Amino acid sequence: MKFNESTSNKMQLAAAPLQQEPQARARPNRAARRSTASANNATCVGNPSLLLAPGRNGNSRVPTLQIPDRILRLPEVLAMVGIGRTSVLAMVAAQEFPAPLKLTARIRGWRLSAIEAFLASKEAE
Repeated sequence: MKFNESTSNKMQLAAAPLQQEPQARARPNRAARRSTASANNATCVGNPSLLLAPGRNGNSRVPTLQIPDRILRLPEVLAMVGIGRTSVLAMVAAQEFPAPLKLTARIRGWRLSAIEAFLASKEAE
């Protein structure tokens, strides 16, 4: 078998890296879209308690009420405080951390103001 030019071209093509076509950018999931939308909200003129929130299609803006003291679930509390789940629940049992509100039979949540007060008291120490 002779090594000819056509064989060498085939080998070069096989050895060349494949160029990938650029893929369309995937849309973030619903929770990510909500968090970025709430981070980028502008206050409505004349009424600071209203925020502009994106509509269903993401293009239109609809005024929504801003909740000054919202309820946080455990993952949000852990992210704010920087303490693990077991430690937070042990501190609640020892009354060193704000107790959660009983929202339903199985759901607990903390007021944002209570967590901020806890962090302010820890900063003061």
